[in-house]
Amino acid sequence: MEVLGSIFGEIGGYLVKAIKRRFGYCIHYHRNVETLKKQVQILEATRKDVEASTNTTKRNGEVIRNEVQNWTSTADGALSEATKFLQAVEEVRFLDFISRYRLGRKAAKKAMAIEKLKKDGEFDRVANHASPPGVLSMPSQDFVIFESTRNAMEKIMEALKDEGTNFIGIHGMGGIGKTTIVKDIAKKVEQEKLFDAVVMAVVSQTISVKRIQEQIAEMLGLDFKQTISEEGRASLLHTRLKNENKTLVILDDIWVRLDLAIIGIPFGNGHIGCKIMITTRRRQVCNVMASRIESTKIIQLDVLAEQESWFLLKRNAGDVIESSPTMNSVAKDICKECGGLPLAIVTVGRAMRGRDLEEWKEAALELKKAQPVNIEGMDDDVYKCLKLSYDYLKNKETKFIFLFCCLFPEDYDIPMEDLVRYGIGLGIFEDVRIQEARNRARFIVNNLKESCLFLTSNEEDCVKMHDVVRDVAKSITSDMYFVKVGGEKFEEWPNIENLKRYTALSIMQNQIPEYPASWDFPNLQTLLLRENRNSQLAMPEGVLKGMKTLELFDHSGSYSHYPFFVYPFYGNLEPTLSHLTNLRTLILQNYRVGDTTALGGLKSLEILSFKGSIFTEPANAISKLTSLKLLDLEECSHHSHMDSILPSNVISRLSRVQELYMWMMSPRRLFSVKPFMSFNITELKPLARLTAFTMMIVNFENIPEGFCFPDLEVFKISIGDGGDFIAKQNYLNLCGLVEDQKMLAITRLGCIKPLLPRTNYLSLSSMEGLRNIFPQLISDRDSLAVLRSLNISSCSELEYLIDAEEWEIPPTTQQQQGTCLVCLETLSVSNLKALEALCKGELPYEISLSMTKLKLLRFYQCSKLSNVFASLNPQLQLKELEVLHVGYCNALEYIFGKKEDAPPCLRELKLDCLMRLKRIYKCSTDLLDLCNLEVLQINRCNELKVILPASAAQRLGKLKELHLDNCYQLEAFLAKQQEGEETIENLVFSQLRMLSLVDLPNLTGFCTDYTLTFKWPSLEKVEVVRCPKMQMFVAVVASDEDSSMPKLKMIKVDGVDIMLEGTDINRVMQGRYKDKVLVTDH
Repeated sequence: MEVLGSIFGEIGGYLVKAIKRRFGYCIHYHRNVETLKKQVQILEATRKDVEASTNTTKRNGEVIRNEVQNWTSTADGALSEATKFLQAVEEVRFLDFISRYRLGRKAAKKAMAIEKLKKDGEFDRVANHASPPGVLSMPSQDFVIFESTRNAMEKIMEALKDEGTNFIGIHGMGGIGKTTIVKDIAKKVEQEKLFDAVVMAVVSQTISVKRIQEQIAEMLGLDFKQTISEEGRASLLHTRLKNENKTLVILDDIWVRLDLAIIGIPFGNGHIGCKIMITTRRRQVCNVMASRIESTKIIQLDVLAEQESWFLLKRNAGDVIESSPTMNSVAKDICKECGGLPLAIVTVGRAMRGRDLEEWKEAALELKKAQPVNIEGMDDDVYKCLKLSYDYLKNKETKFIFLFCCLFPEDYDIPMEDLVRYGIGLGIFEDVRIQEARNRARFIVNNLKESCLFLTSNEEDCVKMHDVVRDVAKSITSDMYFVKVGGEKFEEWPNIENLKRYTALSIMQNQIPEYPASWDFPNLQTLLLRENRNSQLAMPEGVLKGMKTLELFDHSGSYSHYPFFVYPFYGNLEPTLSHLTNLRTLILQNYRVGDTTALGGLKSLEILSFKGSIFTEPANAISKLTSLKLLDLEECSHHSHMDSILPSNVISRLSRVQELYMWMMSPRRLFSVKPFMSFNITELKPLARLTAFTMMIVNFENIPEGFCFPDLEVFKISIGDGGDFIAKQNYLNLCGLVEDQKMLAITRLGCIKPLLPRTNYLSLSSMEGLRNIFPQLISDRDSLAVLRSLNISSCSELEYLIDAEEWEIPPTTQQQQGTCLVCLETLSVSNLKALEALCKGELPYEISLSMTKLKLLRFYQCSKLSNVFASLNPQLQLKELEVLHVGYCNALEYIFGKKEDAPPCLRELKLDCLMRLKRIYKCSTDLLDLCNLEVLQINRCNELKVILPASAAQRLGKLKELHLDNCYQLEAFLAKQQEGEETIENLVFSQLRMLSLVDLPNLTGFCTDYTLTFKWPSLEKVEVVRCPKMQMFVAVVASDEDSSMPKLKMIKVDGVDIMLEGTDINRVMQGRYKDKVLVTDH
């Protein structure tokens, strides 16, 4: 009895708890609903933060992690369901006991699930590094393969394919084309997949082990994870290279023996599969680096033959060299002086292009009388030809920029913006606005590229010099420039008297010796002390005092690889700066800035950059810089005891300023202090010359009513949350959300209207009362004429992008047709609950060109969207559309409603979580043409039973990837042929490489039509996961299966790799099914 009593007591306790819980759902019904609302708001905020982070990492070229993508998708689904639930609750007027219980219980469970989702969304990182760039991403030079070149390349390819050769040395004089050839070889072997990995690093005359290691690591996608020591990096690199069976390591421009072990390159017996290929000007370098003679191949590059040289000269100088016997004779003399060296021929040819006979004669005389210069490893012919190319540059500006670039280290990516800011400081660009100087610098650099004196850089908006060209520039400036850069040996300063003659002094990426007590530099105009290992080394007061003529001073620290501004700040502001009264450009980036009083005396200063610096005191003295034209405070921060970097009314006093940069490259929410929190935007009003401005503004409440931004040429402005922190030029982010709840009315957007005609990137979110963009927000048909990207989200009342019925457009002639959205390439709309279509009504002729350049179209969480292409003709308006993504649009029942709905250039179609989607097409499939489609991905579309009929599938000739995932009712990809349809016997998916079928519980096969046979000549990968009813792949497999799927050697079924080895693919699927049945019976 006691036992029974105990049991009944426990049961009673459970019953009481259960009853209390159920009554609790009723009693706390309203509280549960309110809790759910709050959790939804919190999750929406987290979702926006994650999206902002993913947008930033995408811009950085990183790849979003799968768990983040899965979380985002799950969060969107949960938010969508919760929003629907809350809307349904609001519509219920009377609740009985059962309804209160049911809805209260659902609200509580959803709130708990969303709270968990929010915690799951707290990611340490949202992305992985993108696939390494590889040699295919290297910029290609203009490369002509001559017979002599072809012979050398064939020898190199033979050595690379020879298992017994593990070291290949390529030598030849400077300018003969070694680097160009090995880059072409590298691309060829990577395309032919001769090696598992192909990497390349430039060594240069001054060896930097760290730089070589970083170049190789980048191509391998290896992250050193802040490994500081040389040995640590070498160990990581050694391990990574040994993981590859066959690796080709190319080391370009080696001058002395390089110890591969120090770098971390396994070689010889250390890793038989690792081949080394080097380029050098010295054969002896090849000899000393080779491990064994029998496994070494040394190849010399010879000069071009006479006919080859003539062809190359003609290609670069033009047909004019054969215009007359006299010109022909003079040109042949010049060609002979070039000595068969490609670099010499190309640069001379480009220099002489378009010149008359007398200039050709003068050039021939100059080449003949040119004095040889003793530059190690350089042929005299190369020097005199490059010197001639320099002499024939058209103006002083171009000559100056060319020579000035030798102040940077060898193989350095020289930022264009540095050349602009330096050039202004040195008076190269006089009496022009900064933007005009920028355009002028770009024009000069392009001319130098066309002259083959400059090279294209891998880095955006940068330029490079060939090492041979740089050597010539250094030789020309040897009496003017003192240069110790890139690790060149520099242990003590030269004699002070010897330094007096120099106009420029450059020490970069080096170790600065201790400064003397005083200096006398009567002619010095340029002082570059940047990116040095000891930039914080103090300068005695007498050093800067002796530089009265200095116009340009750059004393910047190195940029850090640490994330989010964790910089090792360098130096302190030197009090003796006040002596530099002629200074026009001052660059102090990644600096620790305290008392700025010394700046106040720099009355000639025009360019001032503190980018990436930390301020320990307010920058009061900036207000005294009355000549200032550019102020760069991007990425700056300040100590927590300060309110702002800039006190009030500092900016408003800079009446001559043209460009003002205050952007933050990292999310502000990671900072405890905001550097421009107290900045009053109205301080821009007195700046009549302002043409460029960047800033992140907390929200619209920081912008007073009636304020308008000036008519800027260049801008990056983010108001409110959700900005893209590495946004491109002429970007606007406008978020009306204030304190995570209140949305501002669209009337507040008047402040940005002057910027719209030049806006390239526009992001618009959380604006109250916004029904359409045109004409409610913008009525001028030319306002967004240059817009390239438009992102609209969380505007709950937005119904259309363009309401043509509401828009009263003034008539135009054909010559005056409107430019509304004619440059738009990307359009993304998300979380727009009222959106019905992009356009309402037919677009009139005046705006019929809208969206004709659109490349990407994305719909997300648009619950009322029932027609993707309503009122549009994709054959006309969307004729360049390449990518279409549609997700969580639950009113959609089809994608293509009529034959014109298939954009002719569509190559990627992704459909996700379209719960009412019954078919891809509504129109007759005989007319549906997706002939350029390459990627088709369909996830969680549970009403779909088949994807396409065979009649449409035969027009999928370019399809390369097919992914079907979580479509519960899907029975087959292709439907059986129906009576009345066009009869097809054979289907060839000629380019399909990958087929993925995942979580399709009702799928019976790819196609179950016995009247069809298939061929997949390119199919390499098939993955089938959790498709329990799939007993066959296709109903009929071609009798000669080797010709049907010649590249398919293996399929993956439920994570198990199954080798085909001649087995019918249907038998594999049937065997798998039987095995499952047997296991189940057992």
